[in-house]
Amino acid sequence: MWAIADGTRRNAEDGDQMQRQRRLGRTPRVPFYRWQVTLLEQQYQRHNYLSTTAISELAAMLQLSYNRVKIWFQNRRAKERRKEEIKRIQQEGNDYNRSMSTVHHQPPVTEQCLTDSEYKHIASAV
Repeated sequence: MWAIADGTRRNAEDGDQMQRQRRLGRTPRVPFYRWQVTLLEQQYQRHNYLSTTAISELAAMLQLSYNRVKIWFQNRRAKERRKEEIKRIQQEGNDYNRSMSTVHHQPPVTEQCLTDSEYKHIASAV
């Protein structure tokens, strides 16, 4: 038995049935073969955007559907953007840390105290 967020209790059979209901109408996920990913990556390194003709030809060569290849390229470009964004954020953090380290290493400003003779000289001039 396990609890659901609404407080009701379900058993494993109910969970399996719920999983099957969610998947109705969808084909199960089929992973790519290593050789397919290798060829997709090689093509992506050459051109990260493909024409519809190029997608069709690549799909036929890889024995995949047009949509699988098209979606793979969309996902690969999104992955590249995420990596670039992480790299940019890390670089900004490094730049900020570098700028802060130069600020903190400056010697502190201290007030100068007058000596007794300097104080008497200023007092007598007034």
